[in-house]
Amino acid sequence: TGLLYEKTKEKKGGVLEKFIVEGISSSRDALVSFSRALENDALFEGVELPVGNLVQSKDIPFSLSMRITPTEPRK
Repeated sequence: TGLLYEKTKEKKGGVLEKFIVEGISSSRDALVSFSRALENDALFEGVELPVGNLVQSKDIPFSLSMRITPTEPRK
């Protein structure tokens, strides 16, 4: 289990901030629920849960990625 934070510069000059969460879910339903909760959180966008993570029904190793939603710069 772990959390990886990645910050890279895009060709257009912007910055892409990405999180990757890895872990083991007790069930498929719990994993889908976690993914949906992240999708519904305004802080994140582009939540990706590869379908291959849903093959097992319990004790599921998973890797889920998401980007931080860009915000307006503070003045």
